Amino acid sequence: MTLLQERERQLNEKLQSTNEALRESQEGLSREYQRAETLLLNILPASIAERLKADEQIADSHAEVSVLFADIVGFTERARSVGAVTTLAILNYFFKAADLLSELYGCEKIKTIGDCV
Repeated sequence: MTLLQERERQLNEKLQSTNEALRESQEGLSREYQRAETLLLNILPASIAERLKADEQIADSHAEVSVLFADIVGFTERARSVGAVTTLAILNYFFKAADLLSELYGCEKIKTIGDCV
């Protein structure tokens, strides 16, 4: 093998190694992007998240607003006594009702925290 052929072989190996490292970096970036996207959608409504990503102004102005903070009183104690399946059924019932009423009256539910809407 000539010196030139040896150098070509070394460069090809280096190129393959660099391509593999680049592919791994791209996969890592893709995973991190998905993680960030999921986190963003967990804390903000999708419409606001999209506007943030589009670099839009999100400080809307409304002449009148109403705010509702609803809490299931005694939920923690009840959840301990009825078990996980019943607890999930109760939460599902109330959250579906809140979503239905929000849609019916044109409200936007901003966030659900634990047993609060």
